[in-house]
Amino acid sequence: MQLLCASGPLIQLEEVFLTKRLLLTEPFTTVVEEVPVPEPKPGEALIRVECVGVCGTDVRSWMGRHAFTTYPRVMGHEVSGTVVKLAGDPAPCCAASGRCQAAPAPAASRAAGPTAPSIREGDVVVVEPYAACGKCYPCSIGRYNCCQNLQVMGVHRDGAMQEYICVPVSMLHKAPQNRSFVELSFVEPAGIGMHAIGRSRLQAGDTAAVIGAGNIGLLMIQILKARGAKVIAVDVKESRLDLARKLGADITVNSTTDDPVKASLEFTGGVGAPVVFEVVGAVPTINLALQLVSYAGQIVLVGVCPDELCLHPELLNKRELDILGSRNSRGVFPGVLELVGKGALSTEALVSRKITVDEFDQTMKDVTSGSRDEIKIVVQF
Repeated sequence: MQLLCASGPLIQLEEVFLTKRLLLTEPFTTVVEEVPVPEPKPGEALIRVECVGVCGTDVRSWMGRHAFTTYPRVMGHEVSGTVVKLAGDPAPCCAASGRCQAAPAPAASRAAGPTAPSIREGDVVVVEPYAACGKCYPCSIGRYNCCQNLQVMGVHRDGAMQEYICVPVSMLHKAPQNRSFVELSFVEPAGIGMHAIGRSRLQAGDTAAVIGAGNIGLLMIQILKARGAKVIAVDVKESRLDLARKLGADITVNSTTDDPVKASLEFTGGVGAPVVFEVVGAVPTINLALQLVSYAGQIVLVGVCPDELCLHPELLNKRELDILGSRNSRGVFPGVLELVGKGALSTEALVSRKITVDEFDQTMKDVTSGSRDEIKIVVQF
């Protein structure tokens, strides 16, 4: 497009391509807006987002109940997509569909940079959504997942509920081509589960109790079975326990009708569970974990509990228990992707519904009203 300048010469204007994004303007309110397709900076890649999982973090942000979310904010951190452009490449062109497409990659497709030499244009990728400072004490000992200055996509910085997003190449992991984008959107929550399991000293043949058969709990059950563990699944919803059994749990206990402690002792020959994963984030279920765990056992807190907890140190001393926190994940994406590539993680049964960004607000109203039991909702572009 050309415009005649008042001083005479013509000014050439670059055409701007627009893309959709879902913006959370304030609690309970989102708008779908069109914005220019972002341009990747050095060290970044432009990703065409294909699928984003809706996490409990997103629900709490939508409700105004997440301590770290600021507004306005683009949510979403469980993301799969395709690399369409690396920094320094020609500007993308607009396809007839109206969605921006990357220019064809050169014959000798170049690497994205020294931090991730395997990433190429056209690669299917998942995003590890944690940006650490690299300077604090946790970072200095390699535990960047609990960086003191951690920024998470969709919470501290804008996330992936938009058609295109620029992401540092160092946050990308190449994904297997033989899996759907919906399946790949489960890599991040599965990583949380795998990291939590890695926090324990669980060995093949050990018994692990998983309290909470939601999305992460059900993914953890599958990872535990892949590692040769015996699994006790505890929940209050029979439909979720049915899924837990189908996904490999050795026994399931509905804590509203049966006694989980009795069932655990019977299953373990009176020992109790050497490792208990609490994946709910509530005082009653943490107290239940303390009853289920064996002497010299471990409790790993995966769920985030906002309330104060009263503990009796004598119980910890007598049993010499380890109680461990677990936050995000660290270094586990390759392991999760290996399981996904082999088809060892079943995710289809966990998807409650697939939506577009235009359906997000109504979906959140359904979720928060409790009218439907939703395990995992995914947003597709």
